Amino acid sequence: PTITKGSSTTTIEAGSGETIRYTIDGSDPRYSKSAETYGAAITNPPAGSVIKAVAFNRSGGVYNSDVAELVI
Repeated sequence: PTITKGSSTTTIEAGSGETIRYTIDGSDPRYSKSAETYGAAITNPPAGSVIKAVAFNRSGGVYNSDVAELVI
């Protein structure tokens, strides 16, 4: 996935048909209990946050990407 920081929001994009799981605490979204499914831009993540995201295909349940990371 691609993580992009805007002025007040952060967006995450992946390929068509892929689901994105992400964290803002720096933990690995493949294993973290704090991981969430991405549905809309993240509004004003705190300075110093480490956003990590991974994309997967729901039909196969396989992670299709490496973990992307952005430090706010």
